[in-house]
Amino acid sequence: MTRLKKVLIPISFNFQVRYFVRTELFRKLAEYCYPVVVLQWEQPDLVAELEAMGLRVYTIPNQPEQSEVIQLRKRINDYFLEKVVKTPTAVIMRDHEYQLIVTLRKKVRYYQNRVRQRLYSAKQFEADKRRLNELAGEMPTWGNYEELLGRERIEALFTTAPFLVQEDLLCRLAVKRGIPVFYGVLSFDNPTTRGSLPFVANRYAVWNRLNKEQLIRTYGAHIGPMVDVTGPPQFDFYFDPKYLVPREEWLYEKGLPPHRPVILYGANAKYFVPDEFAVVRMIDEAISSGAIAHNPVILLRPHPTDSYLDWQEFAAKLKNTYIERSLKRNQSDDKTNNKYSNFLLDDVVGLCSTLAHSAVHISYFSTLALDGICFDKPVVCPYFSPSPRRLSHKSIRRLYETEHYLPITRSGAVMLPEDEVQLIQAVNQALEDPGKLRDKRSKLKREYLNDVDGNACRLLVESFRSFLN
Repeated sequence: MTRLKKVLIPISFNFQVRYFVRTELFRKLAEYCYPVVVLQWEQPDLVAELEAMGLRVYTIPNQPEQSEVIQLRKRINDYFLEKVVKTPTAVIMRDHEYQLIVTLRKKVRYYQNRVRQRLYSAKQFEADKRRLNELAGEMPTWGNYEELLGRERIEALFTTAPFLVQEDLLCRLAVKRGIPVFYGVLSFDNPTTRGSLPFVANRYAVWNRLNKEQLIRTYGAHIGPMVDVTGPPQFDFYFDPKYLVPREEWLYEKGLPPHRPVILYGANAKYFVPDEFAVVRMIDEAISSGAIAHNPVILLRPHPTDSYLDWQEFAAKLKNTYIERSLKRNQSDDKTNNKYSNFLLDDVVGLCSTLAHSAVHISYFSTLALDGICFDKPVVCPYFSPSPRRLSHKSIRRLYETEHYLPITRSGAVMLPEDEVQLIQAVNQALEDPGKLRDKRSKLKREYLNDVDGNACRLLVESFRSFLN
């Protein structure tokens, strides 16, 4: 019998639980390797579940970053994205960040940092990377990780979030020890938003052809054969009916009226799109006035890392708005608690059923637009600011021009209303003629999601198996 190689797989936040556990990817990988899991927070129920699968699990809680580390990573990442990746996303996100600053003192500090960044050179970039590498070896968890790699005799690393400090440390250790690295890109924006990584992977698995081109542009043509286009494994759920509950059961669970169409509103992170409450209220009032036909209801889905409770308080004041939990645990006001939590099978079923049974999907520049096209649902992306005094219309519209989102914006598969009147018109059009943009949605799914059809996990496992061999 061939000995299976030991592969270390970190789980650093809840979306990775969905990626590895709920897709059954761990079970599939275990046919070709021996997964050793390192969990970055205390989660006894998840540990018990993984151990019941026959996996070895270590819990090594993440430690707060030193201020010098935070500053170094910021400078390095800004330079890398702007000068190495050369993505327009860097400038767009930087300008958006400035728009969100509300105090004069912070604006002055922001400008001071921007002046320093303009004077920042390639020589400083290399010096900062060396200094960051030195500081990495001084972090408390470095010794824990080093001991783990030695004790388990780890032979490969499978990372999906190497941009997080805890996985960054593991990647640095892997490079130091000559351990090969497999990088499964978790989200389609990561190659152009997440900054400098401490390695060039031995194999990459990406969502689409554009991601592959971005990596080649960043690291050189020689990595082309090392990049496999597999599609996103977490989308496989959408093509398996076992993750759906019947519509009547879903309506009952959500407390929704049985004879009214449902508008799904997927909220963005509150710090990123402040005052989004205004758009939900706008739609709710249009329903009450009859401006939106068919008397629909709104099902409000908070961002998974945001508090459920304040959205619940807001929805209680509206006449046509209901709310669902994105995750069973996203009820805290502490974003950290929401990020470091289990991602249950019920959460997967809840998401899939909501996507399938709602009539229209509305969200600001979110992955939810791609989720929606998998169910052939009309997608509406507001192309205006919910609060122009705080965040300009231009700032919102430029976010739709980021490198990862621009193909969606230009596809014609989503509606982009530029004001309240057009938003109401778009919702009415979606309710009246849901099939109008079907061909464009199908084309976007084919080109941007690798024609995802439930086989992304299989393709990723094939890529990983090839990497091991």
